[in-house]
Amino acid sequence: MVKICFSQIDVEPGHPDLNVERMLQAIAEAKKNNTDIIIFSEMCIPGYLLGDTWEQTAFLKDCLSYGDDIIAASQDICIIFGNIAVDWDKKNTDGR
Repeated sequence: MVKICFSQIDVEPGHPDLNVERMLQAIAEAKKNNTDIIIFSEMCIPGYLLGDTWEQTAFLKDCLSYGDDIIAASQDICIIFGNIAVDWDKKNTDGR
């Protein structure tokens, strides 16, 4: 039997540090309960954002780094979560 946990955390838009902290707490709790798979909402690391935050390289790099933290916590559990992905080699027509 596979034990699955759906985790709905309070996602703070633009605060991946707080979101990942909450996710890591939920992952630890799921592991204590011998959960096999934990599922978070889409965009749970960066949150839904308005404006130009997506154009800030530092923010994008932070989100990617925090995603690595979640991946590192995946020992003995499968974690499904939402984050951004960046292909740093590609440029848009406006140069970004």
